[in-house]
Amino acid sequence: MARDSLFKNRLRNIILMISSQLLLTLFVGYWLVSQFDGEKDKLRKDIRDAYYAANYDMMDIKIYECIVLPIIQNPDSIHPETICFENIELEDAHKKMVVNDILEFLKTNEEIPTKLQNHYSSEYPRENKEENFQLALNTLRSIVHRRGLTGYYHYPAIQVQKYHLPYNKAYFKELYQKRLDKKGIKVTSVWFDAKNEIEPDPETIYVDRYNYNTKDHELALLVEDFIWYLLKVILPQIIFAFVLLSLTAFALIFTYRGYLKQMRLNILRSDFINNITHELKIPVATAKVALEALRSFGLKADAQTTEEYLEMVSKEMNRLDSLTTRVLEHAKMEKQPQNTNMDMLDLNLFAKDMARSMNLINQSHGIQVKLVLSKDPLLAKIDKVYVEGVIKNLMDNSIKYGGDNVSIQLELWQENGRACIAVSDNGPGIPKEYLNKVFDKFFRVPKGDQHNVKGYGLGLSFAHLVMQQHNGSIKAENLKGGGCKFTLRFPV
Repeated sequence: MARDSLFKNRLRNIILMISSQLLLTLFVGYWLVSQFDGEKDKLRKDIRDAYYAANYDMMDIKIYECIVLPIIQNPDSIHPETICFENIELEDAHKKMVVNDILEFLKTNEEIPTKLQNHYSSEYPRENKEENFQLALNTLRSIVHRRGLTGYYHYPAIQVQKYHLPYNKAYFKELYQKRLDKKGIKVTSVWFDAKNEIEPDPETIYVDRYNYNTKDHELALLVEDFIWYLLKVILPQIIFAFVLLSLTAFALIFTYRGYLKQMRLNILRSDFINNITHELKIPVATAKVALEALRSFGLKADAQTTEEYLEMVSKEMNRLDSLTTRVLEHAKMEKQPQNTNMDMLDLNLFAKDMARSMNLINQSHGIQVKLVLSKDPLLAKIDKVYVEGVIKNLMDNSIKYGGDNVSIQLELWQENGRACIAVSDNGPGIPKEYLNKVFDKFFRVPKGDQHNVKGYGLGLSFAHLVMQQHNGSIKAENLKGGGCKFTLRFPV
């Protein structure tokens, strides 16, 4: 039931994490699309502004070059009949009126000629935000228009009409491009001649014009590669969105891994509680039965029976003491490194003593420890009590989990400046997915709530802590022919 509940919680948390990441991704996607659309609208406006601004600029330039400049250069000797209007078909009377109107305006605004010359000699696009100067340009434009001249260059349908100021299509495109360059807009513009019947896609960026011949609007200019340009413009937002989604995804993965770790710890804790409860119940129950027997039948029992009961109680109490001591020692060492009594020992002699001791203990079970010593003397500085406890615990594990006819081998050798001690057996081994987890606190290879093998998942964890204090290492691996091998490495 507990495992089913944990699985359901895990599934629910996974769904919540994925849903939150999807919602964030959708929001970021919507935000990027909004940024793209906003920049697209801005680009559309900039293109139209550059197009129409180039039109007015060219008209003002032609008014200045064709009419105003000759008048400024010869204000006293100019004659309307001789002024060069660059092949503009305009009646002499109208020419005279244009010249007279401009002369009169320039005489009443003495600073304008100098400002005009400075303005048109500067680099294009020119910016002059003086109100009086802008007013002067508008006045000159209105004088020319009032006398019958026109200069709307984005209407090529009427560019060959009479009274039209000179039109230079290449120059008009140059002015338009310079305005885009000043704003850093790098796009390709495709131009269309008059009387075209092309219908632009509303999603594209284009400029239309009014055709006086057809009395309808038509395509004048179309921007081709605006998508790549816009993607470059919003590249910082794209990078920000990518970093944001990456960080949140990393945070979710990190959180999920932490959750899985916590869930595994909960399962291990549950198994540990089940196992240690079982371990505690047996000696408590045995001691309780013995004490009850002594209390109920002690007066009638003989001395030998009483001694047996007391020996039973003592044995179970020692077992309880061993259990609690093991848990407390593990917690103490895990919290703070303990002072170890390091002595320089000959590991060959050390191993012989352990093998002899284990063989005597397990003689009744028919279990013998095979000893393979190092050919050369093997000296290392170790805490004899702790290391002996680690090696004996490994042998006990081989006996517990090795099954019938278990064979244990204790082997010593030197490798890469390290003294190596290995405990191996011919048992079933450890499932591959648990090889790196057997040294975790409270971990036992999952077997449900079965307690056919006693233990509480602290022995190998304690061994790992001991080897850390010796600046050594412990490693578990499965053998090809069956069984597993634990190797301890110490600095020589």
